[in-house]
Amino acid sequence: MLFQFAPIIPAYLLVVSLLLFLAARSWALRSAPGAKAWSITMLFCAIYAIGSCLEIALTVPVWKLVMGRVIYLGTTGLVFFWGIFAIQYSNPGRLLNRFTVTLLAIIPVVTLCLALFAEHHQLLYNSYEFVHENGLIIGRVSEYGSWFWVWMGYSYLIFIGSWLLLLQSIIRFQAILRGQAWMVILASALPMLVYSIHMAGLNFFSRFDPTILSMAFSGVIMLLAMTQFKFMDIVPVAYDLIFKNVKSGIILIDLKERIVGMNQTAEQLLGCYERNVIGKPAIDIFPPQFHFSEKLWEAMEIKTEIAMSEAGSYYESQVNPLHNHRGDLVGHLMMLYDITERKQIENQSLELGIERERVHLLQRFISHMSHDLRTPLTSLKVTQYLLRKELTGEHTIRLDALAQQTERLTEMVESMLTLLRLEKDELGDLLGLDINELIGYVIERNQVLAGTSGAQLHFNPGKDLPQILANKEELTLALSNVVVNAIRYTPSGGEIKIHTLQNADRVIIHVQDNGIGISGDDLPHIFERFYRVDSARGTQRGGFGLGLTITKTILERHAGDIDVKSQLGEGSEFCVRIPIAKPSSI
Repeated sequence: MLFQFAPIIPAYLLVVSLLLFLAARSWALRSAPGAKAWSITMLFCAIYAIGSCLEIALTVPVWKLVMGRVIYLGTTGLVFFWGIFAIQYSNPGRLLNRFTVTLLAIIPVVTLCLALFAEHHQLLYNSYEFVHENGLIIGRVSEYGSWFWVWMGYSYLIFIGSWLLLLQSIIRFQAILRGQAWMVILASALPMLVYSIHMAGLNFFSRFDPTILSMAFSGVIMLLAMTQFKFMDIVPVAYDLIFKNVKSGIILIDLKERIVGMNQTAEQLLGCYERNVIGKPAIDIFPPQFHFSEKLWEAMEIKTEIAMSEAGSYYESQVNPLHNHRGDLVGHLMMLYDITERKQIENQSLELGIERERVHLLQRFISHMSHDLRTPLTSLKVTQYLLRKELTGEHTIRLDALAQQTERLTEMVESMLTLLRLEKDELGDLLGLDINELIGYVIERNQVLAGTSGAQLHFNPGKDLPQILANKEELTLALSNVVVNAIRYTPSGGEIKIHTLQNADRVIIHVQDNGIGISGDDLPHIFERFYRVDSARGTQRGGFGLGLTITKTILERHAGDIDVKSQLGEGSEFCVRIPIAKPSSI
């Protein structure tokens, strides 16, 4: 007779079915870190149970010995892959590498090889006997060998180490995953406890190994972990990596709209700790800025922007449905992205657009106003001319004052139109110019003004200066403004010295006066439009604050620049730099 029946065999077969079911279900989730190792662990547990079942059912001693080898195949495989699973499940890859895998595999491989040739040595057991007990043929080890205890020590070391690893991981796991870890520890600890009792001789099942039956309870625990604690649906490794490394706020919400997890960024944003809000309704936790509605928890993606006015920050809230591998809705994942920088750029762009539009409107207004003022100014000049022919005496003095103010107003209008044209039009025709000749022309143009104010102009031209490439009309205006500015603020009897020189690839023009000078507070602003150093004096002898602005604009159009050095009461020195023309450009 080849087989014999024992009452425990159906229970063993039930355990085998349960273990194979767990292996298949875990294999369906093999893309998740640790799921493949867990599935293979369950498969080797099933092999261990099958070997134990057949070892009892078979009556031929040779076949019983073969099933003993199957049992060793199951035990060595499940211990090795359990260690792999524990590392993958609880640790983000820092411990699992080729060296670790090789180290874990050495003793299981050696043990399996020794089991295959157990009759040729006494390392696993010194003697093996077959006895008749209650009508059954039972095989048993009467004395274990030295390597068996090495194998036992290794197995316990792997399981104890994995439990410590899982316990350590529980501390850093989010709340939704701690239940998973506890269930895994309980499911693995139960068979080891029963096996220890069996090895201690406290077995209540006679010579049958009760470890297989304890695996049934472990299987039930793991089914509970899969259904109630989403074991392998949300993997701690991936979950932990996301929560630790993502700078955006992450909040997990279950189907009852309760918070089940959040990362540190979300804690800082909401101003609360995860441990204090777990299990509470999500709507009660969020600030008033989060205007959530019932649609937020529907199975769809929703994006909203949230302005955290207290912190001056902006966040984009994105709520996505969270599904398991079967497609069932298990909760919602809320991501809070910091878009403060983007919003600031958008606001700045909006402000720049508004400012640009304001400047455009102002330019149009000034342009229209300036053009419209030309007609009445011309009319004023004609009227003054006619009145001079008819009026004499003190009326002439009044007409002179009127003419002076009319000229100032005309100058202001022309300056504004010039500045608008420079900002709008492209640079005109460029010619090769001799800077000394150009300055001589500027001095000649302003000699009358200098004579009227009592200032003396002295020009010291540099020798053999190269030509510059410039628009003659614009550059004449720019240099004239500098000279006129020096004349206006130099008292009678003062001197204005102009000299030119070459420095590397630029022609330098220095305009120095011994006039009233400019204070340190005013110096940074003199090139701003409509800025006057002395507004009270400017209405009498100064300009309108546009001359130097026009000069700077023209020089920038020519790739040149201007700066000034000045001391109040000691005069000023303007330095103009213009690039030398390349021979091919002349």
